[in-house]
Amino acid sequence: IGELCEMLFRPVNQKNLVKVSGPCMAIYHDQEYKENDADIEVAIPITGRIEVDEGMEVKNLPPARVLAVVHKGSYDTLILTYKDIYEYMIKNGMEFNGPGRELYLSDPCKTAPEELLTEMQLPYKDSPVKT
Repeated sequence: IGELCEMLFRPVNQKNLVKVSGPCMAIYHDQEYKENDADIEVAIPITGRIEVDEGMEVKNLPPARVLAVVHKGSYDTLILTYKDIYEYMIKNGMEFNGPGRELYLSDPCKTAPEELLTEMQLPYKDSPVKT
C-alpha cells in the first residue's frame, strides 16, 4: 500500500489530477487460506489519469454480487467474522463466486485496533430462479 500511495502522489500523477476515490483494499484470489505464498492483490480506487510502474496495472474491477459485512475490531479477529460469513452462506445456500475483498475503512495508524472498521465482501452466485 505504501508503494501505491507513493506512486499516486508523484508530481506527474498529481499534475494529471489523480485522486483517491475510496478505501484501500486487498483482493484475495486463493480459494482457501494460505499462510505462505498467498495470491493477494492490493488496490486503491482512483480518479484521474495515472502513470504506473512496471509490474503494476490499472484495472476496473468487475461488478459482483457480494455478501458484505463490516467488521469492527483488530485485524487479528477478522477470522471470526469470516467464519460467521461462511456459515451464513452455507446455511442460506449461497455459492462462493470469485475473489473476496477487504476494504479498510479506518487508518490503522490513527485508529485503535479494537475500533478498526473493515468491510469484508464475498462474491456469490445468483441463485437460479425458482418457478
